[in-house]
Amino acid sequence: MLNRKAETLFWLGRYMERVENHARLIDVNYHMRHELKDPQESGALVWEKLIQAVGDYAIFAEQNKQATESDVLHFMTFERKHNNSIFSCVSQARDNARTIKEGIPGESWDIINAFYIWLREQGLADIRALSPYVFYQKIKEWVALFHGSLESTMLRSNEWHFIQLGKYMERAENTVRILQVIYRSYMQDASKFTDHDNYQRMIAVLKSVSAYEAFRKMCANEFHIEKIVQFLMLNFVFPRSVNFSLVNIETHLKNIRRDLEFTLPSDQAIRFAGKTRANLAYLEWEDLDSEGLPKLLEEMSLSINQLGEVISKTFFRKGVLGV
Repeated sequence: MLNRKAETLFWLGRYMERVENHARLIDVNYHMRHELKDPQESGALVWEKLIQAVGDYAIFAEQNKQATESDVLHFMTFERKHNNSIFSCVSQARDNARTIKEGIPGESWDIINAFYIWLREQGLADIRALSPYVFYQKIKEWVALFHGSLESTMLRSNEWHFIQLGKYMERAENTVRILQVIYRSYMQDASKFTDHDNYQRMIAVLKSVSAYEAFRKMCANEFHIEKIVQFLMLNFVFPRSVNFSLVNIETHLKNIRRDLEFTLPSDQAIRFAGKTRANLAYLEWEDLDSEGLPKLLEEMSLSINQLGEVISKTFFRKGVLGV
């Protein structure tokens, strides 16, 4: 497999995961603002925090004076000049899939192509006509359809492992970023919010990573922000926790190494992934309280970024896959 093909597959996985993450975040935050005590004042804060949660606030602020509902929905969903919008991510995922059509099932290509064609014709009026819930649910369904086709028809070869590697890298990074916003918004200065608002925000945090039902099943009697952070960081059976993502990153790296003739460079990526996972696994509860959390999240964010750089140097920049 060529370096560029491996990188294309990796980013195909990342882009599709990013699309789902954005759709879920927008949907949850859109509906949460109606549950707050002061929807008008808190609603503006919700839109601002939403942009921060995806790491695009500086770019948004250059183009918009304030975070209004219409501006945020357009920016995050349809803005074609913004590389991180849902439309741009779908477009880039489609371009990647078209480049390596022989590496993925034909059914998967048909799905992502149809997804792009559908989304290309949509706009803010369609969100309001369908309702935001229905519109973003359709986006999540498109992504689920794509991943379902891969799951049921794709050979478990290196092509598969690179797509999954990209998906779990994006997932780990997204969960850590959301937790950082949680700390800055809700834990650092809880005096801004009423008890009612805090409760609604905790529900929104869980729903933003599809964790609400899983958390209630496992931690029904411990509904507080510290326990939510612990669950999203450390749980080993919830598919969107940081720990679960790191385990899968390490697993897919090992499967890629198994099929390579030279293992030494890929071993470096595996060791770094294992070290990152081990550092997380041996955390003490005290590390996840309001005092220790910001440093921990910053270190975890840095480690995940460094892991991405190691993977890039190993496999995509004249690494072990070059021919």
